[in-house]
Amino acid sequence: MNEPGWTWPVAFVLTLLSAVTLACFGHEDPPMLATAAFIDRLLLAGWPAAVYIIAACGMGVAASRVVLPATASMPARCALGVGLMLTLSHAMGVVGAFGGPSGPWMALLPILLGLACGAMSFRRSLALRAGLPRLHPVWLAATPAAGVLLLAAANPPGWLWESEFRGYDALSYHLALPQEWIAAGALRPLTHNVYSFLPSYIEAAFYHLGALTHAPAVSMLSPGLPGPLSVEPAGLLAGDGWRLLSCQFLHAGLTIISVWWIADTCARLVRLLAPSLSPSSVSLAQAAAGASALATPWMIVVGSLAYNDAVAAGFVAGGINLVMPGEARPKSPGASSRWHEPILAFARAGHEETTASLLRRLGVCAFLCGVAGSIKPTALLLAAPIVGVMLLLSTPSRRWALTLAAGCIVGLLCLAPWLARNDAASGNPVFPFAAGLFPNADGGTGHWTAEQVAVFAKGHTFDRGVADRLRLMLLPDPTDPAGERHRGLMHGQWWAFWPMVLAACIVLLTAARTRCLGVVLTCSALMGLCGWLWLTHVQSRFLLPLVPIGAAAIGAACASLPSLTRSNHAGLAAAVILVLVQSFGTVRLFMGQHQDRPNELLVAGPSLRSGEIFRHALANAPREEAEAFMREAAPEMFCNLALPAGTRLSLIGGATPLYYTRPVIYNTTWDHWPIADVLDAWKDGRPHDNAQHLGAHYLLIDLGEIKRLHASGWAGRGVDEGAVSAWMRARTELIRAWPEAGIYLVRLTGTSASAGGSSP
Repeated sequence: MNEPGWTWPVAFVLTLLSAVTLACFGHEDPPMLATAAFIDRLLLAGWPAAVYIIAACGMGVAASRVVLPATASMPARCALGVGLMLTLSHAMGVVGAFGGPSGPWMALLPILLGLACGAMSFRRSLALRAGLPRLHPVWLAATPAAGVLLLAAANPPGWLWESEFRGYDALSYHLALPQEWIAAGALRPLTHNVYSFLPSYIEAAFYHLGALTHAPAVSMLSPGLPGPLSVEPAGLLAGDGWRLLSCQFLHAGLTIISVWWIADTCARLVRLLAPSLSPSSVSLAQAAAGASALATPWMIVVGSLAYNDAVAAGFVAGGINLVMPGEARPKSPGASSRWHEPILAFARAGHEETTASLLRRLGVCAFLCGVAGSIKPTALLLAAPIVGVMLLLSTPSRRWALTLAAGCIVGLLCLAPWLARNDAASGNPVFPFAAGLFPNADGGTGHWTAEQVAVFAKGHTFDRGVADRLRLMLLPDPTDPAGERHRGLMHGQWWAFWPMVLAACIVLLTAARTRCLGVVLTCSALMGLCGWLWLTHVQSRFLLPLVPIGAAAIGAACASLPSLTRSNHAGLAAAVILVLVQSFGTVRLFMGQHQDRPNELLVAGPSLRSGEIFRHALANAPREEAEAFMREAAPEMFCNLALPAGTRLSLIGGATPLYYTRPVIYNTTWDHWPIADVLDAWKDGRPHDNAQHLGAHYLLIDLGEIKRLHASGWAGRGVDEGAVSAWMRARTELIRAWPEAGIYLVRLTGTSASAGGSSP
């Protein structure tokens, strides 16, 4: 099928039109104002993300000439480039290249290098008269979902997606860690936030964007503004917080090119394992796979947040793509061929491959899988077995030892920066995991005690039996009080994806010409599901690394449907319908957020959450109006605008420090709770210094969160709602309360005003 040339501009216009149309609903602002706000966010916050991605792709095109064969596709080359750029961002962050006055210029160097490489490639393409690749019309059915992706990314972090507790992970570490690294001048593990000990490649990219856009490392003082209002936010919160949206746009952009990688992987699988399908059918399979992945609600949910899941799935697709040797075809393609003939041809191509070619292919494949694991470790657990089996199938048995050894070496080299910094910081290169292999003197690991290791393991493992694991694949979690929460394939945010995958696998296995492909995809999906069941704690979002397999099955099944014409209208219609169904699910999910008000904060942006939008207005407002406003302010806003300059704030129970513009002391659920030491001393009647243990003189105590964590068995030793409440009444002075949320701002008694600042 020859795709028409008008599809690219139409897809672009339809995506923007979908986003602009949806932006007009779900708020009280005038539609034109909401539209202008979305366009402003897209242009102002989107350019750093676009530059980063373009530079990464340009770097990949240049590097691929050395390590990839000439037949490698452009998506595969771009996957290599994004992996290289993420690796550079992490390495430069670790050595402190982004800190200090030279930080922005150092952050610009890899960007300029990638852009230069991309410009040279573009010039070469013009010389060869190579035009833009044609876009299949099936992609147009996914444009409503793409519009949701951009619009959701333009909304402030912490507002959308109830399934993710409104982006809780972004507020607690995906964005909070880059904010702390900007202040510290280097990417480093933090003992109060265990997630900083993860590989953090995407978070390193967010840190890179902060340095690239000259995010200030420290808060500045605004002359002429009174007391607390004089402190301006720093880091990603500087200005009106537009850099937070840049991080979301970066992951959204990487989500879009990830589905491009998924589509290319599907086409490669079809060409190799279902060679009797025509080129037009391959093109249809490619588009249907990518569009169905893009339109799936889970991809849009995580892709529009400053998360890492969507791009991890893209790198899984890249690893599968490059594990396959050249464009092998069976000796006698056709209906009479044995169904497993493509597998034999696949193996023959590997047998004919030179050792040098094998090592190059293996090296790039292992690199991409290593990057997937460096983005999200669970992606490696699900993808490595699939890629490993495919690699062994295409490698002569006499080379298996070499293949396994080389793959392990390259994979370890990819993970080496993470392993080295963890080992230097904790003595455990894979902290917080493998406590038994790297114990400390207290029976824990790293700086953790044995009790902390046990609590973390309890929260990140699934301790029920095989029957319960299998049941959760399809049925709601029986521990959910409402009996409606799905943790597996039937989670509402998959919409119709997994039923479509099941039907697609049946179609592929039924037809002789696609049976080989059906066997490979079905076995790969089952292998990934086994990894999800036994290597993770069984959460629906952790199935995202299997999207490339499922989407490839959907695309191939659409392309293999029988048709009376060469244009395969049946397959085209099926693909369009399936993608539209997924797009409808995505739009429906988005419009239902916050009781049908998903765009309530679109115009105000992140500065509403931090209170920055009101700073200058409050300075000029009459005292009575300012006091009335502060009585209605949310905790973050109140602390930012009312606490004295220089004040340090300690979060007790809460672990989402992102929007606080004052210096914040906090700990995640799994890390040491300083309040536990204070409670121990207070209960035992021992002398203690509250300020020394807690590091601040103002405390924001979230009794509701403490109650929830204690009920789960995750709160710190001896920390419960009753004990904290009793200590709070005895040792603190109440400043402000939000009783409906169970949150209280207090000041320690018996401390000097100079240490903690005057009362707000």
